[in-house]
Amino acid sequence: MTNQSKKNKKYLESNGIEHIHIALPRETKRAFKSKLSDEGKNMTDFLLKYIYKYVAKNIADKNNL
Repeated sequence: MTNQSKKNKKYLESNGIEHIHIALPRETKRAFKSKLSDEGKNMTDFLLKYIYKYVAKNIADKNNL
């Protein structure tokens, strides 16, 4: 593990942040990243928006049971 990788891991751990790895075909990733870039967005922010929305909806659904 490189020094930068160790620093990144320490930063994530100390801030309570988890890392998620998503495996995509190279061309799919490039197309996705390119489209988001054209819209002035980045992959992390785009995906987090939907993750938070999904979690909030499922919490609300559980509370309505």
